[in-house]
Amino acid sequence: MKKLFFGLIIFVLLLPVLTLALEIENPLSTDSFTDLLDAITKFIIGVGLALTPVMFVVAGFMWVTSAGDPGRTKTAQNIALYTVIGLAVIILASGLVKVLQSILETA
Repeated sequence: MKKLFFGLIIFVLLLPVLTLALEIENPLSTDSFTDLLDAITKFIIGVGLALTPVMFVVAGFMWVTSAGDPGRTKTAQNIALYTVIGLAVIILASGLVKVLQSILETA
């Protein structure tokens, strides 16, 4: 047990020396912070736009399978309403980001 513990301590102490021989490449495809923010916003907008039709299908499925139950029908209507509101927010936020970028680039 002492040999294992001693070997582990030696390995941990020598680890910084061993890693100096490795060259770590940039895992991100961006070189600046603004490019990183652009990539993150594009990803979030893409995910939101991809989830919009899925949520409409969920709302439609709930509406069809509600069998006249007012509670489930109301839930399906709320899902559809909030999906439309979310889509509007995504589109407006995307437009706002582009407008602000154009203003800041010209200033």
